[in-house]
Amino acid sequence: MFYILIRSGIAFVESNLVLVGMIMSIVAYARLFVKDFAWCKAWMITAFAFVLAYIFAVPSYGFEINAAYLIQGFCLGLAATGIYKTGAAIAEKAGASLK
Repeated sequence: MFYILIRSGIAFVESNLVLVGMIMSIVAYARLFVKDFAWCKAWMITAFAFVLAYIFAVPSYGFEINAAYLIQGFCLGLAATGIYKTGAAIAEKAGASLK
């Protein structure tokens, strides 16, 4: 059963790659805006990405909380934050090697 839910989450992310990119861009712009505030922590940006993922994972036929929705929102947030953090780490290493 759990395997089926994970596969549905992966299929949801594969079929909605535009949402992953949109979440990444919204979070990047939000991070640029709030990173200089003293109250802003890195975990808050990650939590914001997962909140956006759950908002964008709401199905078009209506909202109901079930295991599939929870897994799909989690997978969407995981993909968006994972790709963003991996890209940021690669860019940081590339920038360090150019110096």
